[in-house]
Amino acid sequence: MAEELYEAAGDIRGLAHAINNRASVLGLTGRIDDAVAIHGRALDLLRRTRNFAYPDALLVAADLRGRQGDHAAAEQHLREALAYYQPAQARLGQARAHLLLSAALLGQGRADQALAQARESLALYTQLASENGTKQARAAEADCLAALSAAG
Repeated sequence: MAEELYEAAGDIRGLAHAINNRASVLGLTGRIDDAVAIHGRALDLLRRTRNFAYPDALLVAADLRGRQGDHAAAEQHLREALAYYQPAQARLGQARAHLLLSAALLGQGRADQALAQARESLALYTQLASENGTKQARAAEADCLAALSAAG
């Protein structure tokens, strides 16, 4: 409903946010393929309007692609998001991107690089005093260390 209203009003940014949010909900309910199918439009609209939410939408895209098993595509989205977050010093976005990048790299068998990303995420979440983020980053670090231990 919201998408139709935004589209009828010619509100491209509102439409992009509505699609991004619907894709997020679809992903949360396990409908990953459906989410990926619509999310590309949100990314395109946000990119074209140079919207501040574009890097956040890239995180959604990366999470969906990673859950779909396409870790290389997830990595690409995350590196693009970091290219936006770092100059803006958006530490929370950076922390989340590094955390997701750790998972994407681990999914590609690149545990050493994944560990570096998990630790970067941990450092940022610790600075931000984010209890939940710190917990997630520590779990990612442990996963990377376990993968490295198993490999060699």
